[in-house]
Amino acid sequence: MMPAWVNEPARTGSNPGHTLEKVESRALRRQQRGGGAGDLRYFVAGSTCLAVPASRAEGDFPALVRDHARRADHVIVSSRFAATDVKQRLGVAGDRVTVCSPGVPEWAARVALSRDPQKTQTTQKTQQPILFIGTLEPRKNIAGLLAAYRALRSLRTDAPPLVLAGGIRESVRPILAEAERSPLAAHMTVPGYVSDAEKQRLYREAAMLVLPSFEEGFGLPVLEAMACGVPVVVSNRGSLPEVAGHAAIPLDPDDVEGLAREMARLLDTDAAADATARGLARAAAFSWAECARQARAAYAAAISARQQRS
Repeated sequence: MMPAWVNEPARTGSNPGHTLEKVESRALRRQQRGGGAGDLRYFVAGSTCLAVPASRAEGDFPALVRDHARRADHVIVSSRFAATDVKQRLGVAGDRVTVCSPGVPEWAARVALSRDPQKTQTTQKTQQPILFIGTLEPRKNIAGLLAAYRALRSLRTDAPPLVLAGGIRESVRPILAEAERSPLAAHMTVPGYVSDAEKQRLYREAAMLVLPSFEEGFGLPVLEAMACGVPVVVSNRGSLPEVAGHAAIPLDPDDVEGLAREMARLLDTDAAADATARGLARAAAFSWAECARQARAAYAAAISARQQRS
């Protein structure tokens, strides 16, 4: 019997870091109709498209982004890392870039409260899955995560199962197929794209979230996990160290043994409790109210720049 993910269509969720093409399309339509206040800004929620196209369909993003950034009165990004990327790669002046990081989802507090404190006991914690959430694509380092999980199982034969949740890119299917032919198959699940309700259930049950990406413009699952009280393991690339802050120890995504050791460390009750507390404190720094204030300021700056040229 073939695993369910074999027929899972490639699909991405409503991550605000992956909405650039929709915003650009709307902006172009508005410009063709004669423009208006809505043309005064362009959103570049994440900058990964500048360096690592996720598929052939996204391969023209760098050219699109450069053109829009050149014409835009202001650029909004989701992280300081993305801001630096936009300034360096696109030559956008710093005073034309504003960071508007997303806030914590409203359901996160409910998930955090619903996580069973008894499951922090070591005997039960090994039943909670190690979770990855996001599009399964090469830049997410899926091969590295599977290798690290294999190394973890050599350290801990009672290691929790691994769940890889998210839309599946064609380029990753051979990696998953190889894993399905290995002993890892008995210890991993690939449900494909999950609904918001299912995602919340996964956070509720998870022992930890692991996101060892090679590149991230923000890394929304890390913020979601921290806000839900889930310990996080992140790479030292892109915006991940910025988002996780003091809640995680950023690791080289190529360091398979290091990733495995950190996962093993977080299976310890005290280490997990400390990581949970740090994550909740870090997540509290991300507010939709602050995001709105920064967006409003960016709009005001864009309008002022447009008026000065009129």
